[in-house]
Amino acid sequence: MSDDGVRVVGEPFTLLRDDEKKGLEGQCVVKRGGYYYLFYSLGNCCGRECTYQVQVARSATLRGPYTRYANNPILAETEAWKCAGHGTLVTSAHGKDFFLYHAYSKTADVYTGRQGMLAAVEWNKATGWPTLHPEGDKAAPVQDFRDDFSAGSLSNAWQWDFRHSQPTWQIKQGTLLLAGSVGADNLAGTALTVRPLMGTYTVTTEVAKHNATLKSLVLYGDASQAVGVGVRNDTVEVWAVKDKKRTVLQAVAIKAQQPVQMKMTVEQGSKCRFFWLNSNSWIEVKTGGTYYKADFLPPWDRSPRPGLLHQGATTDPATFNSFAISY
Repeated sequence: MSDDGVRVVGEPFTLLRDDEKKGLEGQCVVKRGGYYYLFYSLGNCCGRECTYQVQVARSATLRGPYTRYANNPILAETEAWKCAGHGTLVTSAHGKDFFLYHAYSKTADVYTGRQGMLAAVEWNKATGWPTLHPEGDKAAPVQDFRDDFSAGSLSNAWQWDFRHSQPTWQIKQGTLLLAGSVGADNLAGTALTVRPLMGTYTVTTEVAKHNATLKSLVLYGDASQAVGVGVRNDTVEVWAVKDKKRTVLQAVAIKAQQPVQMKMTVEQGSKCRFFWLNSNSWIEVKTGGTYYKADFLPPWDRSPRPGLLHQGATTDPATFNSFAISY
Protein backbone atom coordinates (compact mmCIF):
# COMPACT_ATOMS: atom_id res chain seq x y z
CA MET A 1 0.00 0.00 0.00
CA SER A 2 1.03 3.59 -0.51
CA ASP A 3 2.02 5.62 2.53
CA ASP A 4 -1.40 7.27 2.64
CA GLY A 5 -3.10 3.86 2.50
CA VAL A 6 -5.36 4.61 -0.47
CA ARG A 7 -3.45 3.03 -3.39
CA VAL A 8 -1.98 -0.33 -4.25
CA VAL A 9 1.67 -0.12 -5.27
CA GLY A 10 4.18 -2.68 -6.54
CA GLU A 11 3.63 -5.87 -8.51
CA PRO A 12 0.97 -8.45 -7.53
CA PHE A 13 2.12 -11.90 -6.44
CA THR A 14 0.46 -15.17 -5.45
CA LEU A 15 0.50 -16.45 -1.88
CA LEU A 16 -1.26 -19.78 -2.37
CA ARG A 17 -2.99 -21.51 -5.31
CA ASP A 18 -6.27 -23.39 -5.32
CA ASP A 19 -5.11 -26.04 -7.76
CA GLU A 20 -7.77 -28.52 -6.63
CA LYS A 21 -10.54 -25.98 -7.36
CA LYS A 22 -12.19 -26.43 -3.96
CA GLY A 23 -12.53 -22.72 -3.29
CA LEU A 24 -9.97 -20.73 -1.33
CA GLU A 25 -10.73 -17.38 0.32
CA GLY A 26 -10.93 -15.46 3.59
CA GLN A 27 -7.16 -15.07 4.02
CA CYS A 28 -5.53 -13.57 7.08
CA VAL A 29 -1.73 -13.16 7.31
CA VAL A 30 0.10 -12.66 10.61
CA LYS A 31 3.80 -12.67 11.41
CA ARG A 32 4.97 -14.66 14.41
CA GLY A 33 8.56 -15.56 15.20
CA GLY A 34 10.40 -16.29 11.99
CA TYR A 35 7.30 -17.11 9.90
CA TYR A 36 4.38 -15.52 8.13
CA TYR A 37 1.25 -17.56 8.90
CA LEU A 38 -1.50 -17.59 6.30
CA PHE A 39 -4.91 -18.58 7.69
CA TYR A 40 -7.40 -19.30 4.92
CA SER A 41 -10.78 -20.95 4.30
CA LEU A 42 -11.30 -23.87 1.96
CA GLY A 43 -14.55 -25.16 0.44
CA ASN A 44 -18.11 -23.91 0.06
CA CYS A 45 -18.93 -21.24 2.63
CA CYS A 46 -22.68 -21.16 2.56
CA GLY A 47 -26.01 -22.91 2.34
CA ARG A 48 -27.15 -26.44 3.15
CA GLU A 49 -24.27 -28.03 1.23
CA CYS A 50 -21.49 -26.02 2.89
CA THR A 51 -18.06 -27.61 3.33
CA TYR A 52 -16.12 -24.70 4.83
CA GLN A 53 -13.02 -25.30 6.94
CA VAL A 54 -10.01 -23.35 8.21
CA GLN A 55 -6.49 -24.27 7.15
CA VAL A 56 -3.10 -22.65 7.69
CA ALA A 57 0.21 -22.43 5.84
CA ARG A 58 3.43 -20.61 6.62
CA SER A 59 6.52 -19.18 4.96
CA ALA A 60 9.78 -17.56 6.03
CA THR A 61 9.01 -14.69 3.63
CA LEU A 62 5.80 -12.88 2.80
CA ARG A 63 6.03 -13.81 -0.88
CA GLY A 64 6.42 -17.51 -0.10
CA PRO A 65 6.61 -20.29 -0.95
CA TYR A 66 4.08 -21.35 1.71
CA THR A 67 4.04 -24.80 3.29
CA ARG A 68 0.63 -26.15 4.23
CA TYR A 69 0.28 -27.53 7.75
CA ALA A 70 0.29 -31.34 7.76
CA ASN A 71 -2.56 -31.45 10.31
CA ASN A 72 -4.98 -29.28 8.31
CA PRO A 73 -7.78 -28.45 8.78
CA ILE A 74 -7.26 -26.72 12.09
CA LEU A 75 -11.00 -26.01 12.37
CA ALA A 76 -14.01 -27.42 10.50
CA GLU A 77 -16.76 -28.36 12.96
CA THR A 78 -17.53 -28.96 16.62
CA GLU A 79 -20.30 -30.86 18.34
CA ALA A 80 -22.67 -27.93 17.86
CA TRP A 81 -21.29 -25.96 14.90
CA LYS A 82 -20.32 -26.70 11.29
CA CYS A 83 -18.71 -25.07 8.24
CA ALA A 84 -16.40 -22.79 10.19
CA GLY A 85 -14.34 -20.25 8.31
CA HIS A 86 -13.53 -16.78 6.95
CA GLY A 87 -11.70 -15.73 10.07
CA THR A 88 -9.38 -13.02 11.32
CA LEU A 89 -6.76 -13.31 14.03
CA VAL A 90 -7.04 -10.65 16.75
CA THR A 91 -5.01 -10.00 19.87
CA SER A 92 -6.58 -8.93 23.16
CA ALA A 93 -5.32 -6.14 25.39
CA HIS A 94 -3.73 -8.87 27.52
CA GLY A 95 -1.76 -10.25 24.57
CA LYS A 96 -3.89 -13.35 24.03
CA ASP A 97 -4.62 -14.36 20.42
CA PHE A 98 -8.14 -15.24 19.21
CA PHE A 99 -9.56 -16.29 15.87
CA LEU A 100 -12.83 -14.55 14.95
CA TYR A 101 -14.86 -16.51 12.36
CA HIS A 102 -18.38 -17.60 11.38
CA ALA A 103 -20.17 -20.96 11.40
CA TYR A 104 -23.61 -22.55 11.12
CA SER A 105 -25.47 -24.04 14.05
CA LYS A 106 -25.97 -27.78 13.51
CA THR A 107 -29.39 -27.49 15.16
CA ALA A 108 -30.82 -24.49 13.31
CA ASP A 109 -28.66 -24.82 10.17
CA VAL A 110 -29.35 -22.20 7.48
CA TYR A 111 -32.39 -20.85 9.33
CA THR A 112 -30.32 -18.76 11.71
CA GLY A 113 -27.56 -18.03 9.20
CA ARG A 114 -23.82 -17.85 9.75
CA GLN A 115 -23.05 -16.67 13.26
CA GLY A 116 -20.00 -14.97 14.71
CA MET A 117 -17.72 -17.31 16.71
CA LEU A 118 -14.49 -17.02 18.65
CA ALA A 119 -11.66 -19.51 19.16
CA ALA A 120 -8.60 -19.20 21.37
CA VAL A 121 -5.30 -19.63 19.50
CA GLU A 122 -2.62 -21.83 21.03
CA TRP A 123 0.82 -21.68 19.44
CA ASN A 124 2.87 -24.87 19.76
CA LYS A 125 6.14 -23.94 21.46
CA ALA A 126 8.08 -26.69 19.71
CA THR A 127 6.77 -26.47 16.14
CA GLY A 128 5.26 -23.00 16.01
CA TRP A 129 2.03 -24.22 14.39
CA PRO A 130 -1.30 -22.93 15.78
CA THR A 131 -4.23 -24.87 17.28
CA LEU A 132 -7.73 -23.36 17.51
CA HIS A 133 -9.94 -23.96 20.56
CA PRO A 134 -13.56 -22.84 19.89
CA GLU A 135 -15.28 -21.04 22.73
CA GLY A 136 -18.90 -21.53 21.62
CA ASP A 137 -19.83 -23.17 24.92
CA LYS A 138 -19.45 -19.75 26.54
CA ALA A 139 -22.05 -18.04 24.34
CA ALA A 140 -24.60 -15.75 25.96
CA PRO A 141 -28.09 -17.23 26.54
CA VAL A 142 -30.74 -16.61 23.91
CA GLN A 143 -33.09 -13.80 24.89
CA ASP A 144 -36.57 -12.91 23.66
CA PHE A 145 -37.12 -9.57 21.94
CA ARG A 146 -40.10 -7.24 22.24
CA ASP A 147 -40.66 -3.76 20.85
CA ASP A 148 -43.72 -1.81 21.99
CA PHE A 149 -42.48 1.26 20.11
CA SER A 150 -42.40 3.35 23.25
CA ALA A 151 -38.98 4.81 22.40
CA GLY A 152 -38.63 7.83 20.20
CA SER A 153 -36.59 5.98 17.58
CA LEU A 154 -36.47 2.54 15.98
CA SER A 155 -34.55 -0.14 17.89
CA ASN A 156 -31.14 -1.11 16.50
CA ALA A 157 -32.37 -4.71 16.37
CA TRP A 158 -34.38 -3.99 13.21
CA GLN A 159 -32.97 -4.73 9.74
CA TRP A 160 -34.25 -4.32 6.20
CA ASP A 161 -33.46 -5.34 2.61
CA PHE A 162 -32.00 -2.09 1.29
CA ARG A 163 -31.54 -3.59 -2.18
CA HIS A 164 -35.26 -4.01 -2.85
CA SER A 165 -37.05 -1.45 -0.68
CA GLN A 166 -36.63 1.96 0.86
CA PRO A 167 -38.59 1.86 4.12
CA THR A 168 -39.99 4.92 5.82
CA TRP A 169 -41.26 4.89 9.37
CA GLN A 170 -42.54 7.04 12.18
CA ILE A 171 -43.16 6.24 15.82
CA LYS A 172 -46.08 8.11 17.33
CA GLN A 173 -47.43 7.50 20.82
CA GLY A 174 -46.42 3.85 20.94
CA THR A 175 -47.39 3.03 17.34
CA LEU A 176 -45.10 2.22 14.42
CA LEU A 177 -46.20 3.64 11.06
CA LEU A 178 -44.42 1.66 8.35
CA ALA A 179 -44.41 2.31 4.60
CA GLY A 180 -41.86 2.42 1.82
CA SER A 181 -41.12 2.35 -1.88
CA VAL A 182 -40.25 -0.96 -3.56
CA GLY A 183 -38.70 -1.98 -6.85
CA ALA A 184 -40.63 -3.59 -9.69
CA ASP A 185 -39.17 -7.00 -8.80
CA ASN A 186 -40.30 -6.78 -5.17
CA LEU A 187 -43.50 -8.85 -4.83
CA ALA A 188 -43.38 -9.02 -1.04
CA GLY A 189 -43.41 -5.43 0.20
CA THR A 190 -41.44 -3.35 2.67
CA ALA A 191 -40.22 -5.45 5.59
CA LEU A 192 -38.57 -4.57 8.87
CA THR A 193 -37.07 -7.73 10.30
CA VAL A 194 -35.02 -9.13 13.16
CA ARG A 195 -32.50 -11.94 12.97
CA PRO A 196 -33.68 -15.18 14.61
CA LEU A 197 -31.39 -16.74 17.21
CA MET A 198 -32.93 -20.21 17.02
CA GLY A 199 -34.88 -22.21 14.45
CA THR A 200 -38.06 -22.53 16.55
CA TYR A 201 -39.86 -19.42 17.74
CA THR A 202 -43.14 -17.48 17.87
CA VAL A 203 -43.71 -13.96 16.58
CA THR A 204 -46.70 -11.77 17.43
CA THR A 205 -47.93 -8.32 16.56
CA GLU A 206 -50.87 -6.02 17.12
CA VAL A 207 -52.23 -4.04 14.15
CA ALA A 208 -53.51 -0.65 15.17
CA LYS A 209 -56.07 0.13 12.45
CA HIS A 210 -57.80 -1.24 9.37
CA ASN A 211 -57.14 0.05 5.86
CA ALA A 212 -56.49 -1.25 2.36
CA THR A 213 -52.78 -1.73 3.09
CA LEU A 214 -51.58 -5.21 4.04
CA LYS A 215 -50.21 -5.07 7.59
CA SER A 216 -48.45 -8.35 8.15
CA LEU A 217 -46.13 -10.54 10.10
CA VAL A 218 -43.56 -11.87 7.67
CA LEU A 219 -40.84 -14.48 7.39
CA TYR A 220 -38.66 -12.77 4.82
CA GLY A 221 -36.08 -14.49 2.65
CA ASP A 222 -35.82 -11.73 0.08
CA ALA A 223 -38.10 -9.71 -2.20
CA SER A 224 -39.08 -12.81 -4.19
CA GLN A 225 -39.24 -15.30 -1.31
CA ALA A 226 -41.44 -14.55 1.69
CA VAL A 227 -44.47 -15.79 3.62
CA GLY A 228 -46.70 -14.16 6.20
CA VAL A 229 -50.06 -13.52 7.84
CA GLY A 230 -51.63 -10.08 7.77
CA VAL A 231 -54.81 -8.07 7.74
CA ARG A 232 -56.14 -6.00 4.84
CA ASN A 233 -59.39 -4.12 5.40
CA ASP A 234 -61.53 -6.67 7.28
CA THR A 235 -59.77 -9.80 6.02
CA VAL A 236 -56.96 -11.83 7.53
CA GLU A 237 -54.87 -13.39 4.80
CA VAL A 238 -52.00 -15.87 4.70
CA TRP A 239 -49.82 -15.19 1.69
CA ALA A 240 -46.59 -16.34 0.09
CA VAL A 241 -44.18 -15.09 -2.56
CA LYS A 242 -42.49 -17.97 -4.34
CA ASP A 243 -41.15 -18.63 -7.84
CA LYS A 244 -41.72 -14.98 -8.81
CA LYS A 245 -45.43 -15.22 -7.98
CA ARG A 246 -47.47 -13.82 -5.09
CA THR A 247 -50.31 -16.03 -3.82
CA VAL A 248 -52.96 -15.65 -1.12
CA LEU A 249 -52.96 -19.10 0.47
CA GLN A 250 -56.03 -18.51 2.63
CA ALA A 251 -58.28 -15.59 3.56
CA VAL A 252 -60.73 -15.22 6.44
CA ALA A 253 -63.27 -12.43 6.86
CA ILE A 254 -63.32 -10.89 10.32
CA LYS A 255 -65.54 -8.35 12.03
CA ALA A 256 -64.19 -4.84 12.03
CA GLN A 257 -62.24 -4.48 15.21
CA GLN A 258 -59.31 -2.46 16.37
CA PRO A 259 -56.73 -3.58 17.10
CA VAL A 260 -56.13 -7.04 15.57
CA GLN A 261 -53.55 -9.39 17.04
CA MET A 262 -51.74 -11.96 14.87
CA LYS A 263 -49.29 -14.76 15.56
CA MET A 264 -46.97 -16.94 13.49
CA THR A 265 -45.16 -19.98 14.86
CA VAL A 266 -42.04 -21.35 13.19
CA GLU A 267 -40.64 -24.80 13.94
CA GLN A 268 -37.27 -26.08 12.73
CA GLY A 269 -36.81 -22.91 10.70
CA SER A 270 -39.47 -23.56 8.07
CA LYS A 271 -42.66 -25.16 9.47
CA CYS A 272 -45.06 -22.21 9.71
CA ARG A 273 -48.50 -21.86 11.26
CA PHE A 274 -50.66 -18.74 11.28
CA PHE A 275 -53.18 -17.35 13.79
CA TRP A 276 -55.34 -14.33 14.67
CA LEU A 277 -56.89 -13.50 18.04
CA ASN A 278 -60.67 -13.62 18.36
CA SER A 279 -62.23 -12.96 21.78
CA ASN A 280 -59.07 -14.03 23.61
CA SER A 281 -58.78 -17.25 21.58
CA TRP A 282 -56.16 -17.85 18.92
CA ILE A 283 -57.83 -18.96 15.67
CA GLU A 284 -55.58 -20.82 13.26
CA VAL A 285 -55.75 -19.97 9.56
CA LYS A 286 -55.15 -23.33 7.90
CA THR A 287 -53.21 -23.61 4.65
CA GLY A 288 -54.11 -27.19 3.79
CA GLY A 289 -51.79 -29.17 6.04
CA THR A 290 -50.47 -29.35 9.57
CA TYR A 291 -48.12 -26.49 8.70
CA TYR A 292 -46.91 -24.51 5.70
CA LYS A 293 -43.45 -25.67 4.56
CA ALA A 294 -41.31 -22.61 3.90
CA ASP A 295 -38.00 -24.36 3.28
CA PHE A 296 -37.60 -22.41 0.03
CA LEU A 297 -36.96 -19.18 1.93
CA PRO A 298 -33.28 -19.15 2.93
CA PRO A 299 -31.06 -17.18 0.55
CA TRP A 300 -27.74 -18.83 -0.23
CA ASP A 301 -25.75 -16.75 2.24
CA ARG A 302 -28.27 -15.45 4.80
CA SER A 303 -31.07 -16.58 7.09
CA PRO A 304 -34.76 -15.81 6.61
CA ARG A 305 -35.83 -13.11 9.04
CA PRO A 306 -39.15 -12.63 10.86
CA GLY A 307 -40.65 -9.19 11.21
CA LEU A 308 -43.29 -6.72 10.08
CA LEU A 309 -44.35 -5.87 6.55
CA HIS A 310 -46.21 -3.16 4.64
CA GLN A 311 -47.64 -3.77 1.19
CA GLY A 312 -49.68 -1.03 -0.40
CA ALA A 313 -49.67 2.67 -1.11
CA THR A 314 -46.86 4.64 0.46
CA THR A 315 -49.44 7.19 1.57
CA ASP A 316 -51.33 4.50 3.52
CA PRO A 317 -48.87 3.17 6.13
CA ALA A 318 -49.17 -0.06 8.06
CA THR A 319 -49.64 0.61 11.77
CA PHE A 320 -48.38 -1.69 14.51
CA ASN A 321 -48.61 -1.36 18.29
CA SER A 322 -46.06 -4.04 19.10
CA PHE A 323 -43.85 -6.85 17.89
CA ALA A 324 -42.40 -9.75 19.87
CA ILE A 325 -40.33 -12.86 19.18
CA SER A 326 -40.05 -15.59 21.81
CA TYR A 327 -38.04 -18.82 21.75
